[in-house]
Amino acid sequence: MDKKHKALIGRLAELSFVNEENRYLERVKRILTFLQSRYPRSIKGVLHYYWMCLRKIYTQHCLCVEHAGHLNREQMRAIFKEMSCRIVYQENPQLVGGIKIKHGDWVWDRSIQGQLKALTRKLKKS
Repeated sequence: MDKKHKALIGRLAELSFVNEENRYLERVKRILTFLQSRYPRSIKGVLHYYWMCLRKIYTQHCLCVEHAGHLNREQMRAIFKEMSCRIVYQENPQLVGGIKIKHGDWVWDRSIQGQLKALTRKLKKS
C-alpha cells in the first residue's frame, strides 16, 4: 500500500469520528466503495490499516479505564467528572487487580501486573 492510499485511509478514519453531519458518513461509504472497487485483492489490508487508524484516533479522543473485577462506576465518574473527553470503562480479565488508565500514548498503570513488571525492571538494572 503506497503513501497516497495510506493518507486517504487515514483521512477516512478521521472523518469516521466526525458526527456533526450525516454527509461524513456518506463520504466514508463512498471512499470504502471506491477502495473496494479499485483494490479488490488487497481490501483486507486496506481495512486492517483503516482499523489501525480508527483505534489510534479513538484512543486519542477517549480516556480508557481498564480494571480488574467489579468497579464502582459512580466513584469513578466522580473522579473523572472534570474530563472533557469520553470515558470508556473496560473490564480486563488479564489484570489480577488494580487499574490501568490510557489516554493516547500516555498510560498510568497501577495494576498488580504493571507493578510486578516495574519491579522486575528495577531488579534487572541492579
